Amino acid sequence: MIATLRRHPLFTLLFLALIARTVTALANVGFVAIDDYVYMLKFAFPAQSAPSFAKVLESSWVHPTLPMLILVALGQIPFFFGFDDPLHQMQFVFCLMGAFSLLSVWATYRFFSDIGRTQEAIIAAFLVGFHGVMPFFSTRVLFETFSMPLLTMSLYFCSRYLRSLERKSLLLAIVFLSLASVVRFQTGICFLVIAYFLLLKKQYKNDRLFFISISLLCFALTGAFDLLIGRGFHQSVLDYLQYNILHSSDYGRSKPWNFVLFFIALSFPPFLIRRWKDFRWQKEFSELEAPILYFLIFLISHSLISHKEDRFMIPIIPVFFILLTPLIKQLFTDHCKKRLLIFATLNFVILFLASGFTAQWNTIGTARFLHFNPQIKKMVNFEESLVFMPTAYMNRPELEITNTTPSIKSASTCTVFAVREDRIDSFFSKHSNFQKIHTSQPGPLEWLIVKMNPKRNGRRAAIHLFTPDVTGCNKY
Repeated sequence: MIATLRRHPLFTLLFLALIARTVTALANVGFVAIDDYVYMLKFAFPAQSAPSFAKVLESSWVHPTLPMLILVALGQIPFFFGFDDPLHQMQFVFCLMGAFSLLSVWATYRFFSDIGRTQEAIIAAFLVGFHGVMPFFSTRVLFETFSMPLLTMSLYFCSRYLRSLERKSLLLAIVFLSLASVVRFQTGICFLVIAYFLLLKKQYKNDRLFFISISLLCFALTGAFDLLIGRGFHQSVLDYLQYNILHSSDYGRSKPWNFVLFFIALSFPPFLIRRWKDFRWQKEFSELEAPILYFLIFLISHSLISHKEDRFMIPIIPVFFILLTPLIKQLFTDHCKKRLLIFATLNFVILFLASGFTAQWNTIGTARFLHFNPQIKKMVNFEESLVFMPTAYMNRPELEITNTTPSIKSASTCTVFAVREDRIDSFFSKHSNFQKIHTSQPGPLEWLIVKMNPKRNGRRAAIHLFTPDVTGCNKY
């Protein structure tokens, strides 16, 4: 494998990254955030109950419509071939998302290889392909995941244009960034970087008219998409901006430096904390002006918004890894074996945990149990033990889910009570003669999160299903 990597580094890295993403797509069927479940997974799955076009438009009001429509269409493919289980339908789509994300691996490798820095090309592609969180993030149906490869491709072609003055590269940089902004509005802020080079740098003055023309054309075409689906010109973006100006703080306020801490965590401190006395900063980063500006404008603009979630940074992660690459390469040059071993160990432990264990399994496992036990006709959500029920993971439209406890006389083994770990005592103080029939435990990472801060992360705790000790339904 090492010999193959040396002869065909890009092909080998792409192939191995595809394997890593495919395994993750099959093994970890969870989701990142509740919002993304509600606005993405819940709409497309089960594919046999896909929403109408009008329903998607209504629900995508302040969200990009195109990714939702693409997801609904992709979900129909496995259903067409006879996959009735929504979990299998999701796994198929997760695999496709992982394959699409390989564009980021290709672009980061080519970014360095085009300027003759082959060792750094391998390091950058390795980080994008196999960093502990990348196979998981790259296979989720997030708005951010849709935009990540497109934004990385835009950066690559922008950098290529800055070196070669090739108009084709400028065209592709603008097109890819326009597409990225259609599937995740916020990525459009990076357009200011391209504008900075073309409008303020004299060496690019001959292409200013071309730049303005192509930019206006892409602006018109992306706005025409809103007209095509029955909205006003760029109405989706305008609605999004207005909503966030008025309501962003409603979802909580975060410190301005929260995203800085996120990227520090991605670099596995104290891995890169050292005295860089022999490192030639100006020389190593002189050819990285475009990724530096892409990263900074994305980070600063998002840091100014009151509501912050780590997933907002997913589109720019490959660019961040490009900026880390010269530092890691220097560790190889200086033969810092202990630091590299620490990084590799931490990385692959996180890779194993994030890729091999389903996120949100406490609720998803409950849904899967109900999917395979159609004799259960009702589920009581005891004291809102489940913040929400991920019904997209089960094909049980007839199942009744309620927060109201029925009388014991009317309850039977056809009724189950969902009880979170921290509410078991409360449950048995009110009910007796119940038997446990199933437990959905969180994965290792989420179990650790619950143990470290049970008050704020109680929703991730184990979910137990109990039933009255009576007869009337099939055994479990």
